[in-house]
Amino acid sequence: SIAETFTEANLIYMLRSPLKTIPSTISLNANIYSVFSGMIKENPFAEKTTDTIICWYKTTNDAIKKYWCNRNIIIPFKKITGQPETAITEIYKFLKLTPGAEMQAVINDEQQLAGNYKSTHQYDEDIADTEKEIYLQLNFILNGKYKNEI
Repeated sequence: SIAETFTEANLIYMLRSPLKTIPSTISLNANIYSVFSGMIKENPFAEKTTDTIICWYKTTNDAIKKYWCNRNIIIPFKKITGQPETAITEIYKFLKLTPGAEMQAVINDEQQLAGNYKSTHQYDEDIADTEKEIYLQLNFILNGKYKNEI
């Protein structure tokens, strides 16, 4: 693994709620699929996408415990998008680095932009069964340490 090969490496894990990641990925895949096949009424890959991302979250959780203990920082997605200055400051501190003046200016600009951002993305309303499966499989994330931040 990377962690074993690069023993001094650290992991920065940007954690987004699977309740947002999965519908977003399904929507993205449907849009890409429709470019080549026209608009689709049913997404033939929605279930497979859900299963794959659930597996990814579980594998990531296991890898962090096994390989990255005390060598990782988890940054919740809402912090990245809503409080980028705080998120980036935490990352710099974790890496024992100090941002230069130019980077600090970029960070300040991003913080200003974050306050004005509002997503216009809309997800499929018919996701109730998928949400139940996500809660069943990924409860350790949805009710874990970062439950109010992802």
